[in-house]
Amino acid sequence: VTTIDALTKIAYDTCNQTDGTDAQKVSAALNELNAQKTAITDKAVDIGMQYYARENKSVFNAVPSQYQASFPAQIQAGLNMSDTEALTMSADASISSQSADVANFIMQAYADNTAQPIETEFTECGGTHEDDAIYEEGLDCDEDNGTIAFTTPRGFKVAFKSMGLINSNDEKVYIFNKSTLSDSIVFDLSDPKVVGEMTIPQGSYKSAFAEIYYYWLDMEMYSEGNYTQFRVYMSDDNRTASTAGHHQGDITLTDANNTELGWIAPGAAWTDANIGSRVEPNDPDEPLYAATKDTQTNRQRGPFGTSEMWDNETLNPNDIYTPSGSISLTIEKESKIQLTFKVKNNWYFEDYNGDGIFGPAIHKNSDNNITEAADANATWAPLLELPTITKVY
Repeated sequence: VTTIDALTKIAYDTCNQTDGTDAQKVSAALNELNAQKTAITDKAVDIGMQYYARENKSVFNAVPSQYQASFPAQIQAGLNMSDTEALTMSADASISSQSADVANFIMQAYADNTAQPIETEFTECGGTHEDDAIYEEGLDCDEDNGTIAFTTPRGFKVAFKSMGLINSNDEKVYIFNKSTLSDSIVFDLSDPKVVGEMTIPQGSYKSAFAEIYYYWLDMEMYSEGNYTQFRVYMSDDNRTASTAGHHQGDITLTDANNTELGWIAPGAAWTDANIGSRVEPNDPDEPLYAATKDTQTNRQRGPFGTSEMWDNETLNPNDIYTPSGSISLTIEKESKIQLTFKVKNNWYFEDYNGDGIFGPAIHKNSDNNITEAADANATWAPLLELPTITKVY
């Protein structure tokens, strides 16, 4: 073992083998690890212990207070860290040579409500006569009395499981990496937010990546001034369980604080009265479900997305949505990059009652035979493209 991060992982794994319910065992194991620092590497042990404490606060906080005082200083430091506070070294065993020159690195992200994720390409309908987000707002290409419309959310959040960079040697450098999707860090991107600070090797980096659990939107629905908060799930958090969890493409409603209330079945109005448990369709080809069943889980995906999108193993390894983007980044002493999520007009739908407000399963066309987001012909989609990646300095 020659790298700092491999040694850090040894320290982390040693902590991970302790039983958090046995206070004396925890204290003894951690102090024994602390005593062996000279036989390993001081820095690796310090970081490994801090990392484990920060990621497992509930375990340590459950230990009786009279025993907590005996925790090593590194554990106390980790417990005092915020979830987004970065350690000074990654705990990924694949990177960061001990001899490499290092630099301070910052990644920030925000939502830009002045820029569109998809620009209008056509000002008149094409030959296929199908409504699509690439056409100008107000057109009705399929002539079903539903015009192309867009809306901008009032609030926008992203739940990240991980975020990182890939260097010129194809090695991953994590900015942060939570152990499970349910531990994802939720960032309110209404203003630029720092999502990671760390010390990483100097050199060239060719791409950035993230594992995204869900998007959260606070958006006007049904009538002017009436706002609905909801999640669009991008990753499957229940692939191996026998009961239904969240699956890719699911829509759930939340309150204003992003506390989840329950699922909305395809074809139902997105209102509190329709909140319920996840429903599997009787017909596997139900058109309001946008994709076929996941062959790995044998469960139907939600109403958002397509089979081509969710079955793309490069984009969705193990059913975790992992977008990436190319960058040309050389880190020498100190660097910052910015991820910009374009959210202006990032919700597309066919507007059947002409008010410009999304009204799933309630708003109808003039013939009263097509309802927004509740008919196979009534197209809608969140336009959640990859963020733009730029170097700030």
